[in-house]
This record gives sequence, C-alpha cells and structure tokens, in this order.
Amino acid sequence: MTKALRLLPLLLLGVPALGQATDSHTITVQVPQVLRLTVDATDVLFDFGDPNASGTFDSLPVAGEANYLAFLEAGGPTQDFAPTAWTGTGGNGFATAAILSNRAQWTLSVALSGNLAAPLDNARLKVKAVKLSGKGTAQTTNYTPISGTVTLAQATAGGAGKSVYGIYYALTMDANDEFPSSYSSQITAQYTLASP
Repeated sequence: MTKALRLLPLLLLGVPALGQATDSHTITVQVPQVLRLTVDATDVLFDFGDPNASGTFDSLPVAGEANYLAFLEAGGPTQDFAPTAWTGTGGNGFATAAILSNRAQWTLSVALSGNLAAPLDNARLKVKAVKLSGKGTAQTTNYTPISGTVTLAQATAGGAGKSVYGIYYALTMDANDEFPSSYSSQITAQYTLASP
C-alpha cells in the first residue's frame, strides 16, 4: 500500500490538470497626433516717430525717428528696417516659434491677413526664420517678402520632438513714399503648422 501511494504522484504528472482553462483580453494603445505651435510675440511695432529708438538689430537699422530721418536725408532709395519693439518676447528682437510634434513631417508657414494702407503694401513686410534648436530646417534664411504664404521651416523626415525657431521681421521703406499727416496701419500675421 505504501508503495502504491508513492507511485501515485508520479502517475498524476502524466495526467492533464483538471479545471485548467485559458482566457484573453485585448490591449489597446491610442496615441493622438501631436502638432502644436506656440508663438510668444503678440505684437510687432514699427514706429518711425519714436525718438528713443536707434541703433541696429540683425544688421538693420531699427525703425525709429533718428534712423528714419537719416534714411530720408540720404535719399534712399529703399532701406529695410528692423522693428522698433516686440510685445511678449521677453526683450528679444524676434518672435520665438516653438513646435511640438510626434510627426515625421511638418511645415511652418506664415501669411498676412488684411492689407497695409497705401503707400505701403504687404510685399514691403519681410520675414525670415532661424533655427534655434530641434528638428527641420529654416526655409527663409534671408528676408523674404510676404506676398502670399511663405514657408518658414520644414521637416521632411525625423521631425518628431520639440523644435524652436526665431522669426524675424523687416519693413522696406522707400524715400519717395508720401504719407498723410498721420499714418497708422495694422496687419495680422497668421502662422500655420501642418503635417501631411
């Protein structure tokens, strides 16, 4: 009897366990498309009557009274001017565009909404982008007139992550422009970040 009891566990090893069952469930992973753009500047000002604005920025004279009068005295004919002031940039002379994406490809562009009043026109406003960090490449490394939509930066592959670009503006003035006694005109720059 004792011998039989000792053999019983060995016999049970070869028998399938009673009551064993299997089951399953589905594991789902969802990831949203991330394509976010943040531009820190809220306003850009070209004030050619500002008596305190002088000097240069990015090799351009700053729009201010002293530089404008010197330009008129020299007789032009044309000159690009840097903005007098930026709002929201923390003292930088350019806007910072931060891109956050999990897409391999993206394009950052700018277009103007509205029209500058005569004698100026939208093509007098110029823009360029400088890559500060991250992915993609700047597409407008020289000041480019904004006539239509202008591509500022682009990633054609490997664009996921954070990228930061500096956006610079310039305004072309002509010494032959005739302005009314008081001139003020506004226009809106609209940025678009898109991915195919």
